[in-house]
Amino acid sequence: MHLRPATPDDLPALAAIYRDAVLNLGPAAYSPEQVTAWAAWPSDAVAFARHLSDGLTLVAEIDHQPAAFAQLQPADKVSLLYCKINYARRGLATALLGALEAAALRAGQMFLRTDASRIARPLFTARGFRVVAREEVGRGGITFERFSMRKLLLAPEATRWALLGNSASGKSTLARELAAHTGAPVLDLDAIAWRRDRSDPVRRDPADTAADLNAFTSQHPAWILEGCYEDLIAHVLPHRPVLLFLDTPVATCLERARSRPHEAHKFPTPEAQQAALNALLAWIAAYPDRKGPLSAAAHHAVFAACPGPKHRLLPPAQPPPQPNP
Repeated sequence: MHLRPATPDDLPALAAIYRDAVLNLGPAAYSPEQVTAWAAWPSDAVAFARHLSDGLTLVAEIDHQPAAFAQLQPADKVSLLYCKINYARRGLATALLGALEAAALRAGQMFLRTDASRIARPLFTARGFRVVAREEVGRGGITFERFSMRKLLLAPEATRWALLGNSASGKSTLARELAAHTGAPVLDLDAIAWRRDRSDPVRRDPADTAADLNAFTSQHPAWILEGCYEDLIAHVLPHRPVLLFLDTPVATCLERARSRPHEAHKFPTPEAQQAALNALLAWIAAYPDRKGPLSAAAHHAVFAACPGPKHRLLPPAQPPPQPNP
């Protein structure tokens, strides 16, 4: 078996693989009408070629002939995976999925998702994907059942996570995704870092904050912490969480902050959030030059000194495009 990127010359063979897989495997899980509608897609050669030219499409060859193919598009989704029936159960799909998972990791993805048919669901389950939702979708006027599935790519067995980065670097979003996948509770460090009896930003007594942090980590065997506080992250490193440093460029953080929806847990009204926006933008912009535990320098230092598992995350990139013929 040999894996390689697809080229335009592969289109007829890949269309044949697609139809062969659907027509031979589809009847075990779908009606004749559903199978017919499903198998018809490559008949639109232009649409099929356009789809395969996006993202990363890999071909598995046996004896120099295409036998299976898979696609990563966008960078966090397995959008296609098909194998000729004659080559089923020979490890081609597993090899292709492994290659796409590696590509997704290189593109900065924490999770990989897919929309699996009833037929493909067991394969993805065996590879560590979990069902997120059952869906009904239409194709050619025919309704199909499929399963939205997701896999954690980084440290899938981890139970403790510490997320560090600038404001609007993506910490809260990633923490929610990790919580949805693992079931672990999330502590936003903002909730314990600041005095609530002051209208101006004043940090709490470090001993009080540490006591709250210790209580949370002691109460929960699995947990997720997120915030921009190097001192609080350093405090929990003896627990050996997976440290994720979201080293998002300042320009990206500024763009995200401007487009944030209303955060009701922080601001009573959208107007109040908008009134605080300029101060937030100035805070984000000062990250590279700031001093102290909320600075880029402190974040880089604690990441470098962390003795346990750690990953520096940049904004996701797209998978490499198809090579020119």
